[in-house]
Amino acid sequence: MSAASTPEPDEHEVLFQELVGVARSLGLEVRSERFQNSGPVSGALCRLRGKQIILLDQSAPSYERAHTVAAVLSRYADAPLALGSAAWRLVRKAGRERKAGEVRVPVIEFMQPPIPRKRGKPGIRACSSGIEPPKSRKTRPRR
Repeated sequence: MSAASTPEPDEHEVLFQELVGVARSLGLEVRSERFQNSGPVSGALCRLRGKQIILLDQSAPSYERAHTVAAVLSRYADAPLALGSAAWRLVRKAGRERKAGEVRVPVIEFMQPPIPRKRGKPGIRACSSGIEPPKSRKTRPRR
């Protein structure tokens, strides 16, 4: 993208806020958290317990976060999106990149954590004393 068509730094945050508002109106939850390893990914579309969440790197620049949300919104092109012209251009651009195979936003499925089984009291083998219990010997009955 050339410098002439890139919005001013003040407009990046406005653009980001507009896209987040539209995403929330579609029922998507948007979360910003500081990623431990900031790399080429500034966010992801996650599915957690059936809810779709856009997870964004809080330390990423606002234009990258806006582009991440726009890429997710490009999946909802059939829905009527109330966007301004700059936001609409960004969503269309992200959609073209997605269709061309330039995946910028990964889709992550989080499985529901397994439900722990209820067990009775721990046996001697489950104790953590560090002493191995004696192995049981199977003996044959004497005749």
